[in-house]
Order: sequence, then C-alpha cells, then structure tokens
Amino acid sequence: MPFVQVTAPKGTLNKKSRDELMSRLSVAVIKAEGAEGKDPAALSLVWAYYNEIEHRASYVGGQSIENAPIVVEFATPQDALTDETRNALVAETGVIFDDVFPLHENKPNHWALLREIDEGGWGGGGQIYGLAAIQNAMNITVGV
Repeated sequence: MPFVQVTAPKGTLNKKSRDELMSRLSVAVIKAEGAEGKDPAALSLVWAYYNEIEHRASYVGGQSIENAPIVVEFATPQDALTDETRNALVAETGVIFDDVFPLHENKPNHWALLREIDEGGWGGGGQIYGLAAIQNAMNITVGV
C-alpha cells in the first residue's frame, strides 16, 4: 500500500506529462514492493498526489531558486523494500524523470525520498494495516 507524493513548481508539467509521471511512479513502487506492475489489486492500493507550489517557492541556502527540481516521496510499510529494491526504485525513478522531465541547467531534475512507515503505523478507515495484510491485498507472495 505505497503512497506517492510529488511536489513541483506550478506549471512544470502539463496534464499529459503529469498523468504519465504519476502512472509510471505508481507502477515502479509496487514493483519495488514485489507486486506485478499491472496487477489491478496492487495498483488499486497506490495512492498518489501531485502537488504544485508557487513558482520560486523553493529555497536553497535561504535563497529562492528559479528552477527547482521536482520532489517525489515514496512511503512504504516498514520492510516492504530491501536495499536492492530501494536502489532499483530510485534508479527507475531516474529513468522515468529523464523521460518525462529532462535535466535542466545540468542539475538534478528531481529528488527521491523514501520513507518507511513503522509496522503498526499504517492505518485507514479506522483500522491499522500490517505489512502481511497489505502484501496479501497486493497479491505479493513473500519467500517463494
């Protein structure tokens, strides 16, 4: 049950590029968690938000910057990713961004932040969802 949140300066991407980005990031994160990339059950559990911020609302060293990189945050349940799958997710994210939003001014076009939610810390609809229940809902088989 990954959560994807993208923050970009207003107008950075048009709707078509935004839709492509969010779709591809959703598939990448469920694959990193061990689900099939096109599994409808797994995809139905990926919640993703695209947030736009005002132009020049990003700062480096206390100074606003003109062309800020996009920030993508992936939140996954604790132990859903391994070192190998974290690296694969970040690498795939780089490919996706290079396709959708090329480098600018020889600076990174994005930052990827990975957050793990502690076991017992993922809840919704008034109940807690543990990793095993989430993996079951996403058709992920562990240890096979």
